[in-house]
Amino acid sequence: MAFAIIIPTMIISPEARNTDDNVHFGPNLWGSLFHYLSIDMSNAPDKTKIPNVTFSVEVVEVTDYEKWGIGEEIPSISNWNNSIVEKGNTDGLSIHVSNVVFNENNQYYEEIGQYLGGDVFDYENTVNRLGLFDALLNYGWGELLTDNNSERAIFREPTPEEKADAALMQLGRDNNWPEDTIAYRFLNPSKDVECLYNYDFNTFRYTQQFGLQQAMSVTYLVSTINRDIIMKQTTDGNGNYLIISKSMFTAAEIETLLENILEKNPFQGETKLYRFILKQTSNTPEGFEINQQEKILDVVIDSGGVSTYRIFDTLQQANSFYADNEWEYDISYHTTEFINYYKLPADPDVVPPTGDNLNKIIFTTMLVVSVASLVSLTILKVSLKRKEENKRK
Repeated sequence: MAFAIIIPTMIISPEARNTDDNVHFGPNLWGSLFHYLSIDMSNAPDKTKIPNVTFSVEVVEVTDYEKWGIGEEIPSISNWNNSIVEKGNTDGLSIHVSNVVFNENNQYYEEIGQYLGGDVFDYENTVNRLGLFDALLNYGWGELLTDNNSERAIFREPTPEEKADAALMQLGRDNNWPEDTIAYRFLNPSKDVECLYNYDFNTFRYTQQFGLQQAMSVTYLVSTINRDIIMKQTTDGNGNYLIISKSMFTAAEIETLLENILEKNPFQGETKLYRFILKQTSNTPEGFEINQQEKILDVVIDSGGVSTYRIFDTLQQANSFYADNEWEYDISYHTTEFINYYKLPADPDVVPPTGDNLNKIIFTTMLVVSVASLVSLTILKVSLKRKEENKRK
């Protein structure tokens, strides 16, 4: 489950308001960290290679009110009044969320994936949170912002001009930076610029190098990541993929989605909870089973016009969450995912008949049917004849 807020200026995430430290993740980044679209590789024709396929995700209106809890009352959310679950409006159309593209060149970084392997992320585990924070910057091409705009940082691919700067590229190589990554730190807010090639990439940790936790008056956020990567994966002992996962959507895509929902469900000056269905589109790539799983997307627009969202796998999960009144701060962020399966391969020993073989099978089948009919008719005649003879006796 994830938390997002749409406000035109820099905001503090709910996690920052409920913990004692100052290093956090941007609200919309949660969607890409804990919601996945996955491929089960059990029946893949080549388990050593990431397939080149695209899956799409969309939001649609609820049609079965009872099944999805429309009209039910839920407890107070973050000191708001009790709310009624309302059907969200999409004008009867689907709202596009994302296209999740897998390709054979996608990279996986264990430095990130090691924190995302489970189905729950404990936000209060500061060591893991700081580790993920630094890994997202270094390997995910992350962007860092502060609540007071005093500092920002960006990790990205070098521009052609930077690649042409032999001295700059040599500095990066001397300090073990990957050829495809460069980073800058900006202060006050952008007057002082420092290239982070000055630090050894193998030991560089942004939180430690610049003492973020010692500057408690400032809140630091990784606001987004810009690298298209495999978020988590599992393999067997031979290096074959068992399952691979990418983000279901990016921070920018979830922000766009919420803007579209707000447009169709305008702010009414009071708290509203709108429920939608989140699912994959029917445009399934060739060779894959159709994914018919549906999830709950709940969007709350509070009395101040702030929009937040949660994703649930089932109605029971949603009801349990609201009953515990955990909306503002749920320390156990349960992951959700759509898992896509390859179709079962055809049995190689079973060869469909064609040509003369097919004609022979058809002729043989017709012959067997004719003989069976003749035998049945003969038995019937014999039976009738015996009955007639018995009557005469």
